[in-house]
Amino acid sequence: MAEAMTGLKGMLEQITAFNDTVQAAAAAKAQADEQAHTAELIAQAAQMASVAAMVETAYLVASADGSVSAEESNKIAQAVNTATSEGLGEDFCKSLVDTAAERLQNEGADARIADMGVVLTDADMRRAAMIFACGVAWLNRGVGTKEGLVLQALARAFDMSIHDMQKLLGQAHQAVS
Repeated sequence: MAEAMTGLKGMLEQITAFNDTVQAAAAAKAQADEQAHTAELIAQAAQMASVAAMVETAYLVASADGSVSAEESNKIAQAVNTATSEGLGEDFCKSLVDTAAERLQNEGADARIADMGVVLTDADMRRAAMIFACGVAWLNRGVGTKEGLVLQALARAFDMSIHDMQKLLGQAHQAVS
């Protein structure tokens, strides 16, 4: 009988070890799932920050002459909404433009331009923001001295040569013509 009890105890110890292993694996999976979810949320936040920075980059150029018309604001919001296959919604895109206006008013153009260089670190995103800003520069009366100076400041903030910025300006002109 003593041998049978020892054998039974050994089996239970193995089952407990098995259960502990299963519980540890389940906890590890839950932690991995949570980390993946957190990573996904971080990636989504970074994407939204990039979209907001692209809107703000365009807004900075639109405001270079001292005012942004309702038409310019609407075109910026519509372009972003269209580019996202209307996934962000018109109202949200308009709120991005409004936020850009508030930040410009509160912090000034130089601070906002410098921040764009910090927020947009990816070369492709910087190029996309610059193309968008160049397209906005061509709206209404075309690219004037003030718009050109803002585009040059943005190019410097994006570590982009003025020559490359001018190429993008030319491409944007063809696209909006």
